[in-house]
Amino acid sequence: IKPSPEPLLYEGRFVPERTRSGRVHPALVLSDDPREDEEIWSGLPPLLAWNLTGPPREGAQVWAVHPGTGRPVMAFRTYGGGKVVAFACATFWRWDLMMWGTGGTNAAFSRLFCGLIRWLSKRSLGVEIAPESSVYKSGEPVVFSGRVYDRFSRPVEGATVLLRIDGRSLPFKEEGSGKYSLTLRGLPPGEHPFVVLARKGRKDLGKAEGSLLVEPFSLEDMRPEGDGRVLARIAEVSGGRYFTDVDSLLSYINLEGRYVERTYKLGFRRGWELLLAAVVPLLAEWGIRRRKGML
Repeated sequence: IKPSPEPLLYEGRFVPERTRSGRVHPALVLSDDPREDEEIWSGLPPLLAWNLTGPPREGAQVWAVHPGTGRPVMAFRTYGGGKVVAFACATFWRWDLMMWGTGGTNAAFSRLFCGLIRWLSKRSLGVEIAPESSVYKSGEPVVFSGRVYDRFSRPVEGATVLLRIDGRSLPFKEEGSGKYSLTLRGLPPGEHPFVVLARKGRKDLGKAEGSLLVEPFSLEDMRPEGDGRVLARIAEVSGGRYFTDVDSLLSYINLEGRYVERTYKLGFRRGWELLLAAVVPLLAEWGIRRRKGML
């Protein structure tokens, strides 16, 4: 930001009004949910002073302005190989101390300035997309997410972002504000090197490289117990019942003894055949025993 011909410090309560660039820049985003992000910013205590400034320098991004005058109070630009941020306002301590007095916390203050310091100290690579973890279980979905920036560290929308892994080339889904994501399923166990490439039109925006590991252990190995909600639903649909313990099962089952009487009737059309079949073997045995003197 260029200095004002008349450097003045104005006092008065105000909440910085973010520009479109400030709403999407990762240094000022306090929540991944845009609606929640706006609510957090609108809930911050007002600042009490701001410096009168001139117009922004060439190549600078204005992140926030004074709501009454439209003068820049937060801006960013690259300088040489580094980044420079200017805050032309004061009493930021109120975003920490005052929040505790209203029953809140300083989470927004900490995320803003810790994230800002990390972003300033990190070299801009153009493509800052990586898997959410470096190690996955077998069967676990692999999620890639991140942002694409131009040479001024501004988020790039409308870029073509591709993931190259295991000989495949997969497109990313654009989520807005320069953010892109991709969910990959079915990777076999082992190490998988990958490259993320981004371009817009004929211009290459950069690439990100790395590798991830898929372990042979599956998600079922991590939780061998059953899923109660799924089992209860299966029992409901199939007309059965779901029991959470043995006692409830035993109380449901009727274990009292019952006597069941059944009568079977066998009929023979020619009864003498059955009688002859029973008597002949007996007579034969009796004859053999008598001949051998066993009777």
